[in-house]
Amino acid sequence: MPHRNQEKCNNSLDNMTFAKVLRIDPYKYKVSRYNIYKKTSDKALLIFNTKTGAFSILTSQFINTEDKERYLADFVKNGYIIEKERNERGEVIENFKKVTDDKTIMRLIILPAEMCNFRCIYCYETFSGRKMPNEIATAIVKFVYRHIKELKTLEISWFGGEPLLATETVVSITQECQRLARANGVKFLADVTTNGYLLTPKLYQNLIAVGITGYQVTIDGIAEVHNQYRKLKKGGDTFQRIWKNLCALKKLNDEIYVIVRTNFDQNSTYKLDEWINLYSLEFGNDRRFRLLLRPIFRSGSERDRQLKICPLEKAAKFESEFLLYLWEKLGFPDSYFYEVLLPSPKAVYCYGGLSGCWVIGANGKLWKCTVALDENSSLGYLEENGTLNINHQKLSEWQSDMESWIYDDECQECIFLPLCVGGCILSRKKGKKGCYILHQSITRAMEMYYTKKYLKGGE
Repeated sequence: MPHRNQEKCNNSLDNMTFAKVLRIDPYKYKVSRYNIYKKTSDKALLIFNTKTGAFSILTSQFINTEDKERYLADFVKNGYIIEKERNERGEVIENFKKVTDDKTIMRLIILPAEMCNFRCIYCYETFSGRKMPNEIATAIVKFVYRHIKELKTLEISWFGGEPLLATETVVSITQECQRLARANGVKFLADVTTNGYLLTPKLYQNLIAVGITGYQVTIDGIAEVHNQYRKLKKGGDTFQRIWKNLCALKKLNDEIYVIVRTNFDQNSTYKLDEWINLYSLEFGNDRRFRLLLRPIFRSGSERDRQLKICPLEKAAKFESEFLLYLWEKLGFPDSYFYEVLLPSPKAVYCYGGLSGCWVIGANGKLWKCTVALDENSSLGYLEENGTLNINHQKLSEWQSDMESWIYDDECQECIFLPLCVGGCILSRKKGKKGCYILHQSITRAMEMYYTKKYLKGGE
């Protein structure tokens, strides 16, 4: 079965044209297999390379000029042209293996409270009702202590349930891990994914004091929409309190970063433009804040049956269109274009592919993915002495699914390979590929940049 983007991604003819225009020496160089092209109405050529993340505009004047040789070094630097002997696919695989096996990076995603004060209609969690006991909290610190001298980076991520229902645990573990990192010259990062309801000024000052500078808070649109999707456990609206907490957070001068995540389905997209207007008015001038749009997926829980899920391509199109609209509302900043609208190359799809990353439950159970927290998906547990008791057969199966794209001919031929590196591991484990990136989204962003930024600016 052909890849759903195969026709639109087949760039062999464009590569031949590009090579001809540049008059490259075919014995020394070749055109990258990962170039995406877009021709404009005034005969300029826009290029994006999915392996390097480079984007360039070749004007019609440049294309028609005879003096192109002096630009060759720039084309090589950006990865549009490469040395003849290089194997780009092999380099993607090599980089993947290097990063996934890196033992100097540890990321612990910790669930201090497997309970929540919300009952969002699309939530996939079952909520055991557990809070992390002191012996597990101590075991986590012991685990970090055992490995700290091997590390260059230590990242502590708080997840749930709602992690701020166990703030004492969050603060004490983070404080101890930060102390160990500082004592051993290890880079320390800490963040929390929270619904934001409990994120009051007094609390986040305590969190920032122990090094928690990253926050992800979900608001699913304007109050009218959000309050339908994200209600309190006992019923009741949540938008106003979360919004108030975020506005207070903005007043801080601390070096923080805040991801405001908006999940959408087909029923909520009709109000997304109003939400983008509201968000950009309040947070658009603060680079510490970033709006992230993501489609709701069906997890199989009882709560998500009423959802009208967007099909994959439709969801990607919605996301692209509203991100372009947000870019316009923010005044077309270059940073937003390069960091958000053009997808970034990856060495590995997500944290689940890192050997030093573990999801730790309130009772010490171990997983690799926060979307698969059932008993069957557990890969072992954390001992009280700070060692991991791992089911090596299950871990081997996870790693096999993680690497399966290497032997997948369709993935190997795909122009998007450096952007997704096989895609979601959990999807592959279930026999699905979960391709999400759209060729049209990239070319539309490039074209809009050319029209709104380049032509308008006269660069």
